[in-house]
Amino acid sequence: ASKALRGRLDQYGIEYINAIPAYREKAKSGAELFFPTDGHPNALGYAVLAELVAEYIEGEHELQANGESAQ
Repeated sequence: ASKALRGRLDQYGIEYINAIPAYREKAKSGAELFFPTDGHPNALGYAVLAELVAEYIEGEHELQANGESAQ
């Protein structure tokens, strides 16, 4: 999410999963996570996001709210 969107979510107390750190970590290996034409996640990008959602469901990842950092 963009900084502006995260600010709004925090402002209204809406929890969210911040995928940016996971995307950055995966990208360090040279992985392409997004389509170059429109910036949307490709299959690998969605796999990274799916892993974060699975971790959240299994209780291994926390949502973010009010500027707090997730695990």
